[in-house]
Amino acid sequence: MVLADNVDGGDDLDLIVTTMNGNVFSFSTPSPHHPLKEWRSSNQGRNNAAYRYNREGFYVKHDSRTFRDEEGKHFWVEFEIVDKYRLPYGNQAPYNVTVTLLVPGNYQGDRRIVVSEIYHQPGKQRMKLPTIRVRTTGTVLVEMVEKNGFYLSEKFSLTRAHRFRSAFLSLSFVQVDRFCWDEICSLRIGS
Repeated sequence: MVLADNVDGGDDLDLIVTTMNGNVFSFSTPSPHHPLKEWRSSNQGRNNAAYRYNREGFYVKHDSRTFRDEEGKHFWVEFEIVDKYRLPYGNQAPYNVTVTLLVPGNYQGDRRIVVSEIYHQPGKQRMKLPTIRVRTTGTVLVEMVEKNGFYLSEKFSLTRAHRFRSAFLSLSFVQVDRFCWDEICSLRIGS
């Protein structure tokens, strides 16, 4: 099976080839990378195996996809709807976009936070999602269905308040370290 993605973080598209023996090879191509050129699994969504670049699709912007630690009450998911399939005869609007924040099972609140919106024009869009109030990880699932039922999806992961926890642990360690140093110094002075 051959898959296409940007696996090395460069500007080119890489081909990932697996063999029947279990070997995995990665080949760099001269083709520039674009999210709509990626082919991450044998089927691209529920009901399509169509080429999306310069045709029809959507993709989540790189800044929104990047694994990160979210803080605050809300965060933004930015994406772009591309519809050049029937130009100049019109587009496939309306586009029903649903963004779902999937939370792991140890969270005591809603495990699926869903925000939906209907867009009537292709282009750059953004949606605001609420964050949960506990420290955890989550998966954001972005789905789009156009007027003909063409379904596309993309997902990425993020965390909530993990940086705060590491900062708190670092400060705690500094305080414990300082306390231990004071105790060691007082033992040396006293003896």
